[in-house]
Amino acid sequence: MSGKKDFLANLKSIKYKQQKQINLIQSKAEEDNNLLTNVISYLRKRIEIEKEYNKSMEKNNKAFQAKVNKSVKSSESLNSNNSEDNPNLRLVPNAFNVMINQSMKLIERNQKNCDTIQNNVITVLQDLLKSKELSYKKKVDNLMKIKDEIFKTYGELERTREAYESNEKDSQNQKNKYEEACTEPKGALGQMKNMLRSGDSGQRIEKYHQKWETSQLNSTNARNEYLVYIDLINLQNNQFYDSDCPTIMKSIDDNYYESMASIFDMITNLSVDYSNDLNNSITSIQNAIKKINRDEDNKIFLTQNESFFKKPEPFVYDPYGSDTVSSIILNDNTKHQLSMLLEIFNKQLMSIEQNIDKSNRELQGIEQLIQVYSDKPSFGNAEDSISQRNEIKEQLEKLNKERNIYSTIVNKLKGVGVELERPVIIGSLHKKAVALYDFTADQANQLSFKENEVLTVLDQEGNGWVKAQIGAKIGLVPEDYIKIIDSSNKSLNSTPTGSIKQVSSMGSVSSASKKKTVTKNSSTSNLSKSVKSVIALFDYNASDSTELSFKTGDVIDVIKTSSNEEKIENQWWTGKNRSTNQTGQFPVVFTKGWDSSKVKTTKTSSIHKEKVLKVKALYDYEATCEGELSISVGDIITVTNQNTGSSSWWEGTGPKGHGQFPSIYVQEITGTVKSSTPKTKTLKKVRALYDYTAQNPDELSFKAYDIIEVTEETNNSNDWWMGRLNSQVGLFPRTYIENI
Repeated sequence: MSGKKDFLANLKSIKYKQQKQINLIQSKAEEDNNLLTNVISYLRKRIEIEKEYNKSMEKNNKAFQAKVNKSVKSSESLNSNNSEDNPNLRLVPNAFNVMINQSMKLIERNQKNCDTIQNNVITVLQDLLKSKELSYKKKVDNLMKIKDEIFKTYGELERTREAYESNEKDSQNQKNKYEEACTEPKGALGQMKNMLRSGDSGQRIEKYHQKWETSQLNSTNARNEYLVYIDLINLQNNQFYDSDCPTIMKSIDDNYYESMASIFDMITNLSVDYSNDLNNSITSIQNAIKKINRDEDNKIFLTQNESFFKKPEPFVYDPYGSDTVSSIILNDNTKHQLSMLLEIFNKQLMSIEQNIDKSNRELQGIEQLIQVYSDKPSFGNAEDSISQRNEIKEQLEKLNKERNIYSTIVNKLKGVGVELERPVIIGSLHKKAVALYDFTADQANQLSFKENEVLTVLDQEGNGWVKAQIGAKIGLVPEDYIKIIDSSNKSLNSTPTGSIKQVSSMGSVSSASKKKTVTKNSSTSNLSKSVKSVIALFDYNASDSTELSFKTGDVIDVIKTSSNEEKIENQWWTGKNRSTNQTGQFPVVFTKGWDSSKVKTTKTSSIHKEKVLKVKALYDYEATCEGELSISVGDIITVTNQNTGSSSWWEGTGPKGHGQFPSIYVQEITGTVKSSTPKTKTLKKVRALYDYTAQNPDELSFKAYDIIEVTEETNNSNDWWMGRLNSQVGLFPRTYIENI
């Protein structure tokens, strides 16, 4: 049984291998055909891309060639700029001209290569593919037929082996019976067996002998047939492995390998030829480039444009008339003008130094961030921070150079004794005045102004002069040229009152941002009896025909007041503008004079102040998971929880939502912590002294004379306050404002 099982297993394995062999031959032929298909597709795509590239490059080259023609002024150059090396062009344009021409030659060569591949390569490969597809299917079918014949022989071999084993087994059994019959039994038991046997003993032995001989003949015949089929299957296998398979594989391949080698060699040669052309073009361009010499090229250019590049004579101080002074004169009369000049450069220098300080802080933060990312890459990509650090270093280098320039100018002015005159901080006791006439200063300590310009009176100097300020300029002005516009104070002079016209220095305020909803059909109140007129504090442009337009300083006669019980700052009255004689409604808060005849009510609002910690983001942080807060440099964040379980993380609310953020990424804002005791007070208002432009997203921009509502303040004069202007909230410098 063991021998039969081994034989069948071996036969099954051989049949599987032969089938697998045919499948592999078929697979190889299909792979070759697929490769051919891919090569054809690749070459077609390559030709398509090359042709598109050629068209694009040819178009670009022609466009740039036209630009070269247009840029060259010489008519000779225009007529000969298509030459390979044009001596009429300057050295740099000529090198460009050579590069364009060589590029056109390469495009032409590339186009020829594409045509060659299309005609001599793709067509050949298509024929080869078609031939192989027909060939391999027919050859594989023939090989399958041979395999089927071999498999039939395998079946006969198995049958003859089984017949041989069966007959040989029968022969062995018959032999054993014959030998047993020939052996006489001994003893009483043997005698008893002989008595029971029927017939003649010799006949019985002869019968067993004949059966044995018959079974021997049958076994011999079965063995002979088995041996014949062994020879047959061996011959068929030898023929299959040694001849049929190799022959079919070779016939399937046919001239495939030779053709592919030839095709690849042709394509390679085309590339080599193109490479040689490319090298020649590069050599031509390099030769043109080597001729470029800045001095020679500039000499040609300067010669062609000599009249424009002739160096002018250096500037020297040229005194007028009999003046012989050639140096800066500093005295009491000139120090103001020099101080203003010093202020300009010093302000620029301070701005640069602030930017340097800011950049240094950012650099320090980035260095810490890089260290964190290096230690824990999961927190972020250090490469981005390194790039940011390099940008900051470049900015610092530029700022340091600028600081050297401006510090040199500032030190030169200070070296001759010029000092900064800081503007007087205008307080609540200083009064506003409007210019009645133009005034031109004829001395250095006087202040020039135009009619209707607003001044701030700082001090009474006597002899008909007062000290006043316009912006950052301070000087003496004649008292009878101005008119105090504060209704609560008497005028410094007795000049007859007149129509106060437009004050150009005051900014116009949009009615859309200030107007409140009011009852326009208001009856005359008791207040109208006491308030006869008001003075405009700001410009106001009417939004419709029912409203009254006016300019700063205009006098408005009150016709009707509002019967509404809301705060007077929210009321609209009806009046007549003396300057324009127009009548309409106007916002009371834009005027002054109504508060002198009405008992002022205390504005109260109970605001429960809690202990609030506000911080400012020093660096950007992008949330890495749910529950974290993304922040950007300058973001103002309200901290809601410092006890998060880790001192490195806080929780708070910022412009991008609510969540946890790294505590080392922020800095506490001074003065944001308030008393938790309930307090009743009105929000403080201040007036801007100078223009200020926000430097960060959390800061507030404003113009001089803007009214800012203070939402948070500190007692530190060098600190920043938080305020609101036109619905915008942000930080602003305290030194830029005055109390009102």
